[in-house]
Amino acid sequence: MKKVLGLLLVLVMVLGLAACGKQTTPTATPAPTTKPTDKPTDAPATPVPEVPWDGAYTERDDFKAYIEYDLDLLYTSVKGQLSADTDKKVSAAVEDGKKAIQAGNKVAEIEKAYKDAVAAVIAAVPKANGIYSYAKLNNDERAKILGILEGYAVTNGMTGISLFENGGYVMYNPRITLGTENYIVGYGFGILAEGSINADLEYETVPEWKRYYHTMETEDPGTLNYLNDKGAVVGDLYGYIAGSFVGTFMNATKDGYDWVPELAKTKPVAVNDEDNDGMATKWRMEVKTGADGLKYKTGSTLESRKAFDGRGVELADYETAFKLLVTQKNGYARGSETANATSGAIVGLKAYYQASADGYNETAWKNVGIKTYVEDGKSYFEF
Repeated sequence: MKKVLGLLLVLVMVLGLAACGKQTTPTATPAPTTKPTDKPTDAPATPVPEVPWDGAYTERDDFKAYIEYDLDLLYTSVKGQLSADTDKKVSAAVEDGKKAIQAGNKVAEIEKAYKDAVAAVIAAVPKANGIYSYAKLNNDERAKILGILEGYAVTNGMTGISLFENGGYVMYNPRITLGTENYIVGYGFGILAEGSINADLEYETVPEWKRYYHTMETEDPGTLNYLNDKGAVVGDLYGYIAGSFVGTFMNATKDGYDWVPELAKTKPVAVNDEDNDGMATKWRMEVKTGADGLKYKTGSTLESRKAFDGRGVELADYETAFKLLVTQKNGYARGSETANATSGAIVGLKAYYQASADGYNETAWKNVGIKTYVEDGKSYFEF
């Protein structure tokens, strides 16, 4: 009996263990309620390696800013001269260029982006057709054009940028009263025209010269004839002894200068201004002569020059000076320069120069656009 009970107990324990180790009905796994995302939200972003900068003198951002500024200058130079449609295209090309510049990581990439943008701007602007004269533009408009050309030359390595300007120091004797204490660009201190001498020069041994204006130079040019010299010294000294048709004098506020007729009585007047727009190829001005009290003054002891001292200026003298200058046989240093000028050239002057190798050529001179004549009792110089 005890053995039967023991076997039953063992059987129950085995059945119980079997039930605990095996499931007869599997449990279903619930389906997800949302779709999996394309990107894991918790995964860290992959770092983009920084491209080394190969610029030698500037940082990448500074270089980009510099290049973008050049692009802005290009747009500014044409803005306001374009039609609405063209302006829209140019503006888009500039903006696309800036984006490409910002995307660049190396000098070559940034420069290419700039050049491509410039090419796109050029392509968007209609090409010039025919001939256009800029002669009627005022000084401000001409300065703007010059700035555009200079900017292009600098940007494209065709010219350099000046780090220093020519300059120097000038020491004035205390006996000199300056015309102004503030230097006027393009004019100076007004030494001769507005200044004065307030005392004798102590070391001058000639009594008559003690109140003369003296200047010291480190070299002797050997001549004061500006027409036959190309040095800077003679150019400076020539203004002390020669007159011009129109000269400059300090203005009333002493911060600039005005153009004032000197040998001329009037400013140049257009002779053939047919459409009354101030443009002409022939001009004239009334000039002073001995009849107006204009006389030569020289301190030369040479008889040929001394003979002019106190002589009244004749109308023909205005023309004679040009004949002397551009007669090739005379060999004046500035003769060829004047005859071959391309800007503001005088009609027939080059042809006369070539025809005067043996001396003054009266026949050839008749074709030169320089004339002197009297009309209604007034003396005129025409060019």
